[in-house]
Amino acid sequence: MDKLLLTLRAAAFPKKLAGFALLFSVGVGACGSSHAKPAIAAPASGLEHIAAQTCESGVIARSKNKTTLDFHHSTTTPQVRKLGEDMVVVLLKFSAKNASGAESGSIAKCVLSADGKKLIVIDVEDAK
Repeated sequence: MDKLLLTLRAAAFPKKLAGFALLFSVGVGACGSSHAKPAIAAPASGLEHIAAQTCESGVIARSKNKTTLDFHHSTTTPQVRKLGEDMVVVLLKFSAKNASGAESGSIAKCVLSADGKKLIVIDVEDAK
């Protein structure tokens, strides 16, 4: 399975989160790998569902071309992981078109409160 090296940089986070940067520097299976596709793309638990929705809402709020966003619900499942007792991390694959109409794939990394309802930090990178 393809691996995505996720490194949350301490400089991008509030001081409270800086200590977790090294803790969460792990290989995570890439969202939407080209291998077997899930039959149902919805996260399993209530927390995973809420956290994925919160991350998706954060991406939408920051998007310039909201109508071109595609979260690939039929082919990918957001990766949701607990980070200690206080936080949840979501990896969410999506694509969008720029002003010129060129589509590009991205991965949003959202750090959320433990209940998955409050977005603390969001970082978006190009999917590779």
